[in-house]
Amino acid sequence: MKLKIVKSAGTIIFVVNIVFVAGLLVSGFSYLVDPAKCPYATLAGMSFPLFLAVNLLFLVFWLIFKPRRALLAFAAFVVCYNPARMYIGIHPAGETPAGAIKVMTYNTLNFTGLEYSRLDHRDNPIVYYLVDADADILCLQECLRTGLSPDMHQLLYDKYPYHHFTDQGRGGTSLAVYTKYPILKVDSIPCDTCSNISVAYTLALPKGYAIVVNNHFESNKFEPDKVRDFRSMMLGEMRKDSARMESKYIFSRLMEMSKRRSAQVKAVAEYVKLNQDVPLILCGDFNDMPISHNYYALARLLTDCFRASGLGFGWTYAHNGMRVRIDNIMCSGHFVPHACKVLTEQEYSDHYPVVCWLTYKEDGKEEGDEP
Repeated sequence: MKLKIVKSAGTIIFVVNIVFVAGLLVSGFSYLVDPAKCPYATLAGMSFPLFLAVNLLFLVFWLIFKPRRALLAFAAFVVCYNPARMYIGIHPAGETPAGAIKVMTYNTLNFTGLEYSRLDHRDNPIVYYLVDADADILCLQECLRTGLSPDMHQLLYDKYPYHHFTDQGRGGTSLAVYTKYPILKVDSIPCDTCSNISVAYTLALPKGYAIVVNNHFESNKFEPDKVRDFRSMMLGEMRKDSARMESKYIFSRLMEMSKRRSAQVKAVAEYVKLNQDVPLILCGDFNDMPISHNYYALARLLTDCFRASGLGFGWTYAHNGMRVRIDNIMCSGHFVPHACKVLTEQEYSDHYPVVCWLTYKEDGKEEGDEP
């Protein structure tokens, strides 16, 4: 009798394992589906870490109690190797080569600080941090000029002699680039259906000109009270009926904003294709996780610097109960990325800065012609 119960329990657990393997496969390859055609692909991609963790537990369980059945979970991990690598960096930080170009991207939350620590615009610690960072190319998102005093702006100008601001206006966002290299040209990449923006800067680098594309893809635009509700729901502090209603609202909002981002990402992808022969660096706040079609649309054209040279999950947003990597640096094949990392010691914004060092490929195209 006991043997039959054990066998039945084992069969039930194996069936559950099959369900979670199916979930892992669906979520892991959901990035192949355009959210403009199937918005639910966005939610599937967000669930990938959960399915990955559960299948890891199944693998350990079967290895202990019935090794032959562990083949299912193991096979699922093999098939989903590429999605897992999109999500997790496996490269320990090494030495940065001499003469490498230091690139940093950072959503500064308009230099104001989080709601519990409003920052003084006349003596702003984010500015001192950015000056000390000593980047060669610094791309900022959510960086309204009014967030800083003239003296603070001057500190940045003294460190980075070349700079450019773009303000989308009411309801939109702002972008800025600070750099040690001359800015030769500035192009806006239009997207009629989006309130956020992407801007391309042509810079005169020591080995020729290159294009830097700074992006702030469409935000999810949750109201402050909804953000607080989401945090309560994630921490299990909300009643079940309220949590059910809140989750429906959040999921529908995420799907709608993902569709809007898709239009902006397609415009940027077309710009990248048109300039595929030019050294190009792309960075910014994607507002999408690595397992998403919007991320994949750019990652298949460029090298994700964190995937190529980073370690761990690389969470760039850790706020309101969420931990995700939505800020990225990418580069064209003209460059080799080194030691890409997320700077988690900076906690003034709801995002963390991302930094990477780039060198030119020895056997690649190193010199750029004048634009």
